[in-house]
Order: sequence, then structure tokens, then C-alpha cells
Amino acid sequence: MTTWWGPSTWVDLAAITASTFNQQIRDNFNHLKNAAQVTYQSDYVMPPYRREVQILWEGATTTSMQINAQATDTGTVLIAGSGQVVLQVGNGASGSARIDQTTAASGALSNNWNTTHNPYFRQEFAINSATTSLHMFLGLRTSSGISEPTTENHFGLHLSGSTWHASCANGVTQTDTTASDALRPALSARHVVETSLHNSSNIYFMIDGSTWLTLATNVPSSSMLRFSLGLYSTGNGTTEAALVTLGATIMQESGGF
Repeated sequence: MTTWWGPSTWVDLAAITASTFNQQIRDNFNHLKNAAQVTYQSDYVMPPYRREVQILWEGATTTSMQINAQATDTGTVLIAGSGQVVLQVGNGASGSARIDQTTAASGALSNNWNTTHNPYFRQEFAINSATTSLHMFLGLRTSSGISEPTTENHFGLHLSGSTWHASCANGVTQTDTTASDALRPALSARHVVETSLHNSSNIYFMIDGSTWLTLATNVPSSSMLRFSLGLYSTGNGTTEAALVTLGATIMQESGGF
């Protein structure tokens, strides 16, 4: 029996009447079109993408993974077994550990992320500490630095002490917002953060598949965003080491080039 996908079920082709045929065609087209859309964790459906980068941390060294791994003072970047990498700083000493996106090679297309192309960022992570001396940023920004971004063009998740923030800025002014305790990531447990800038106007934040926040003011406007994963200590905490375990990093964008 030949079948056809209807609005909610498979049906016998002979049962399709002329009056319903056009609607069935539209439903099937939308079904196939939606099959090209991708969601990794949340209920936010990414528009069909034209570019995707996945970083799985499978290199033997940070150099072999073709990324900039930078650490200052007490910071350390460590390959931490198959599929993960660790950023480590000491709470009792000023320092940072971060992984920044490399610049495209000469002659290659730009590998920056453009805010007009609906950039999407997903990061698996776990952190073991939340003290007043500790800060973390996971997201896209226009520069790499030894502290989390403030007014530079950016959007992402950051931790300041024991408070989780969703942050963005347009190069002049920052929007920095906290949300319900119910969705704040617990310490020493694996989590997934997703954030997406949609139509250059709204930034959606998801934690473990649930919508966390939406930001719509001071949205970045830049074609020069790069991923940055950073852990920073101001050095006024205990001597306990702070560790962030990072799993897969996934980025996408859609729209014209």
C-alpha cells in the first residue's frame, strides 16, 4: 500500500481527495523543510543553517586542536580525557584560563560569527566552585581578554561569585540579567547552555533544555564575534582550585554570506 504523510498520520494514498490534496502537499513540504532544522537540546528550533562548527576536544594537546588556549598567572588549560577539557584557576591567586577562537588563515573565508546570521552557541559544562573571587564566561565576544566582557559586543552566560547572569552588549551599553533560582545550574553537575541571537533583535538563553531568559536590549551588532570560554579569579578567595569541565562546543549560523 502506498502511503503519504498527512498532518498527523500516514494515510492511504487512495484516501486523499482533490479537496485535501493541496493542503497535504503543503504539510508534506513543511515536514521535509523542518527536517533540515536542527535542535540539540532546547525547544528552540534553529533556522536551516549554512555553517556549523563542533569542537569535541579530542586532540592530544590544545595546540593540535587549532585553538588558542591561553592562561595567565595561576591558570591552566588541560586535556581532560576523551571529549572534554578543563579550565583551572586558584581562588586564592589572581589568574585566568581560557580558550579563544583562532583567526582564519590568510586567504580563507572569515570564521567570525555575524550577528545578522542568527548565531547559535551551545556549550556543555560543569563547574565545581562559586565564590566571590570567581568569574566565568561562555559565549561569543569580539575580543579575548583576561576578564569577562562588559560593554564590548557579546552575548553569553557568565558566573559572578554565586550568581548566574545572561549578558549582552552592543559596544556601548551592557544588559546583564539574572533569573529564577530554579534554573540556575547546580555545582559539580553537567549542564548545557544554549544561546541564540534571532533576527538581530532577541537573544534566547536555555539551560538544560528549558528557556531561562530572553534579552532584547543592547543586542550586539557585529560581524566579528568569536567564541570565548573563560574562567577568571580575582585572587581574594580560598586556596581551593576552581575547575570548569567543558564538553562539546557547537556553533551555527544561518542566512546569507
